[in-house]
Amino acid sequence: AHDLFLRAEAKQETLDPASLQESIMLYKDALALDPNYVDALNGLGYSYMWQTSPLILGGVPATRYPLMEEVARRALYIEANNARAMGLLGLTVAVNRFEWRNGIALMDDALKLNPGDAEIMASYSYLLMMTSRKGSPELPQGTMSGKMVNRKRMPMRPDFRSGRRDRRTGK
Repeated sequence: AHDLFLRAEAKQETLDPASLQESIMLYKDALALDPNYVDALNGLGYSYMWQTSPLILGGVPATRYPLMEEVARRALYIEANNARAMGLLGLTVAVNRFEWRNGIALMDDALKLNPGDAEIMASYSYLLMMTSRKGSPELPQGTMSGKMVNRKRMPMRPDFRSGRRDRRTGK
């Protein structure tokens, strides 16, 4: 199962339509051997996510988001505190169901579990871009299942490091 997972990860990284489809098949093959392989579930979910990108495949998100949610929920059933699955579920709940508050809360929780995960941060920033108005300190008000949403933008953490090193100190 692990060998199939690694091959799927390599295919997913190319981000071309044929390779993404092949990664999906490889993740499914890995899951056929080990149905509780959380990393394979997450990989499968992120392959579905990439298929929704108009820049990559131009797929129809309505057909992919339910699959993303299904694998994220399955991964969280197996491992309740899996940050990647929680981030994927947050993105899916917000974008597919328009439950912005719930999606952002899941993303917040995912980042608390793994604050350095680039995939989660990218999805979170995408979600914030989708829900914020330029120049506005708050997210737009809207009704999602009859609930009002009002949330302030997330401030930059004071201890955040961009990954760049200080040329003088080398740190």
